[in-house]
Amino acid sequence: MKKNKKSRIQYLLILDQSGSMHSIKDEVINSYNEQLEYLTKLNKENKVLASLSTFNDEIKVHALRESPSALFKLTEENYEPDSCTALYDAMGISIMEILKGLKKQDKLFITIFTDGMENASKYFNEFQVNMLTNKLKKDGHTISFICKEKDEMFYKEKFNIEDDCMFSISESPLAGEVWESFGKVQRKMAQIIDTN
Repeated sequence: MKKNKKSRIQYLLILDQSGSMHSIKDEVINSYNEQLEYLTKLNKENKVLASLSTFNDEIKVHALRESPSALFKLTEENYEPDSCTALYDAMGISIMEILKGLKKQDKLFITIFTDGMENASKYFNEFQVNMLTNKLKKDGHTISFICKEKDEMFYKEKFNIEDDCMFSISESPLAGEVWESFGKVQRKMAQIIDTN
């Protein structure tokens, strides 16, 4: 009897690096690095591939389908928020890149973290990104979103994000809020792995 191939989990983080993120820079660095440790531990029992993109008015795809242990940690030097927010370009470019190596049995889990609104994209618009995210969800993949509380309803409606995949931080985040949101993402990912 032929055994079913076990799904790989592909995790993509699309992380805002625009100027407004400077006020939560330290917490973003610490929360991301802790998430990297979580993914590394997770990879001992599951086939996890991790990808990272950052964006301001430019999009940087730092890693694609790497073992979590191979990804670099964020530091004060390599995560320096500045400039504007090309969110739609970041989502469109990053998703198109990840789709190139997505196999039929893979489960894709995408997290977008932004503290602001789109204001600088040149290549993708809201409609194009919406088409991409809807197609992914229709194919059984998961998209989670972390944003400011005031923007939560906007992004939830624009990209049809489910309630249990929508996480928010306050306008002036208290210590631990970013860390808590990353923790919620990790718990959601664990649920998907448990059902995989």
